[in-house]
Amino acid sequence: MKILFACVGNRDPFDEGKPGPVLTYMEYARNNPRAGYVPDRVYLFSTLDREGAITPTQRAGEATAKIVQETYDIDVCHLPLPVSNPTDFDEVVEAMRSAVSSIIGDVDDRNDEYLVFVNPGTPQMQTTWLSLINYGFLKAMPLQSVLAKQPPVSLEKWVIQPVKMEPVFEGDLIQLACSHTRQGVFFAARDALHDLSLKTRNSRRRRMARLFCGLLDAYDSWNTFHYGNAQQELGKFLHDLNDFVTSDLAGKPKLALDKLSRTVAEQMKAVANIANGKTRWSILDTYHRARMMSQLNNYRQALVYCWDVCESVFMWNAIQVIQTRCKLGDGFTLPKGRLDRFMAKDTPQTRSIKLRFREIDFTSFKYFDSALAQQMLLHKDVEGPLPDFLRAVDNREAIDRIRLLRNDIVHDRQIAYKKDGKDALKLAREIINAAFDNPEGLSDYPLSMHVITEIAGKMQRLV
Repeated sequence: MKILFACVGNRDPFDEGKPGPVLTYMEYARNNPRAGYVPDRVYLFSTLDREGAITPTQRAGEATAKIVQETYDIDVCHLPLPVSNPTDFDEVVEAMRSAVSSIIGDVDDRNDEYLVFVNPGTPQMQTTWLSLINYGFLKAMPLQSVLAKQPPVSLEKWVIQPVKMEPVFEGDLIQLACSHTRQGVFFAARDALHDLSLKTRNSRRRRMARLFCGLLDAYDSWNTFHYGNAQQELGKFLHDLNDFVTSDLAGKPKLALDKLSRTVAEQMKAVANIANGKTRWSILDTYHRARMMSQLNNYRQALVYCWDVCESVFMWNAIQVIQTRCKLGDGFTLPKGRLDRFMAKDTPQTRSIKLRFREIDFTSFKYFDSALAQQMLLHKDVEGPLPDFLRAVDNREAIDRIRLLRNDIVHDRQIAYKKDGKDALKLAREIINAAFDNPEGLSDYPLSMHVITEIAGKMQRLV
């Protein structure tokens, strides 16, 4: 249902024999149906005719309501406001806000569309309409009557057109969502855009806000290590984005939307690789999480992630050594659970490992960790290129320092400083470069802080 709100002024229903503002609006709406301004119901607000009232418009309101109902066959509701002075801003705001609130509470439906004709009434009434819309109290399109630019061509002297304004709350919510995205707080960014989608009266903005809510859901799943969910949500976003691009709402920025689609497709590919257990991508993802934390000045978490990178590289390479030296095949891996129990069993695999690494006491290691991995990699029987990544890191003291610092931080015995985070990132990068021979994605990872910041900029422009 399309609902029109309008005040009644001293020039309604007629002004020197000519239609006043309200009747002018109704005539224009009827003659220009494609503009979409024809209401299904009209609420007219006048000022109550009572003792002490200044220029009351109650009688004008009654007359205007009768003419509109009889002429245009539209449901009209006339509401005299208890306002004594229509130029008293405080009095006008209180009365109009209360009246609008009661109407919305009675008839509000998600499919209702509200229009506000701002011309009739005092300047204080006009300002009140714009204020109610501007601050999100009333989700409506403000309309005004203006003189036609080319009267000889136009069939009417006056034309009805929207008041060009962006509600303050909409700009604030968009800015808040983008700021949260740049900070990596994706769930808060999603909540801001969800709030915007519920309040905005702009259908294109509403759809774009909902669209980006889906993308932020995917980022939040990625950020909380739910890679399978992130992959599905990114796929859904790309599907919804394609539907939007082909719709009439897309408008001119289709090039920007196409570029966004390509970026998100690369992100989905990276997340899919991690979800499918690709070790290299998992390590790259952890490294870029460390970079993100460092850029957000969270050096504690950055250092923890950097050590996770080192551990993962050590352990992955140790598995490669076992597969190669013990001839156990590419499918073999050490258990994620109790290593000591696994090695206590007498199997062809355990016998082969113990024989090759005879100087290592596997029963002293409860789980497979980086300390055991380093012993295996530096074992005298291990030859060839596999342990070269350890030699590429010249300063072995750096590895021990980061490991000890990480342990102290985890147990709240030490705080991390900027230099600690910087040194840890340098070490992690050197190890990744040496282990994987400068892998793709180290500098241009699709989910890096740089890319997500660019996404936030696109979001701000498109929403």
